[in-house]
Amino acid sequence: MCLAIWEMGQQPLLQEILIRVTRPMFVPVSLHVSLVWVGYNSVVPLPAAPLRYAGPIVGIWTIAGAIVAGCLPDVRATGPGASASHDA
Repeated sequence: MCLAIWEMGQQPLLQEILIRVTRPMFVPVSLHVSLVWVGYNSVVPLPAAPLRYAGPIVGIWTIAGAIVAGCLPDVRATGPGASASHDA
């Protein structure tokens, strides 16, 4: 009887510990699963002609933007108002 009463008192504590442990693991996993599900259902079956090219166009612009951003000079040390003693 005493053991059953003690277990009933510990149940909210155990539930809180279980929630604190599983929530940080469950939320990122569920977000990735939902992202994959939406992405898959966006391309299967393949949409009509104008929407069919959206993915490749976005990919090309993203790669082009990354290349342009990588080729830009570092303006933190050479921009207006930069001091001559700042060594990056």
